[in-house]
Amino acid sequence: MLNQLIVDGPTIRELIDSDCRIGLNLSEADLRHGDFVRYLIEAIDDSALSPRNITIELTETMLIDARSQVHAALALLDECGFTICLDDFGTGFSSLTHLRAFPIHKVKIDRDFISGISEDHQSRLIVQAIMQMSQSLGLRVVAEGVETEEQEIFLRAIGCRHVQGYRYGRPALIADLRAQFDMPDELLPAARRRA
Repeated sequence: MLNQLIVDGPTIRELIDSDCRIGLNLSEADLRHGDFVRYLIEAIDDSALSPRNITIELTETMLIDARSQVHAALALLDECGFTICLDDFGTGFSSLTHLRAFPIHKVKIDRDFISGISEDHQSRLIVQAIMQMSQSLGLRVVAEGVETEEQEIFLRAIGCRHVQGYRYGRPALIADLRAQFDMPDELLPAARRRA
């Protein structure tokens, strides 16, 4: 995955925006292995990418029994300029103290909460609470799994500026992205023009 990121990352930045962030999912084993973290930093330094263009995505459950190596790895990645993101926020058994104990910059609200906001008052309240707490802590928030205009309107109304989901596009190969972004604006899907 990392090697593919290094190959495709510069093209993605060129197609979308030089300030775009590319997500890289890491496992607890990756973070415990000091050589991997050093390799990641060196590989990004040797590529056309910058650490500020890479978001390291972790799950809440990875932090439950996090050892000192994980904490040290995250501190090093933070120091180098990588963004650290807590993925699937709200679904794990993690403590809110992790938001204070680890260098977390961003949370991604799990799609299960987002899918319920259209018909479930409880889901709307949970999403609003996560937004308010995150904003108070200075964390950026991404809503995962946005599929409908109604979800998008609600999220924008509560101040969620960063969203992802099928409403905006599906996972694609780099060649397909290149073909899409070479198209004139009027031929792009309406959702992509707004994104």
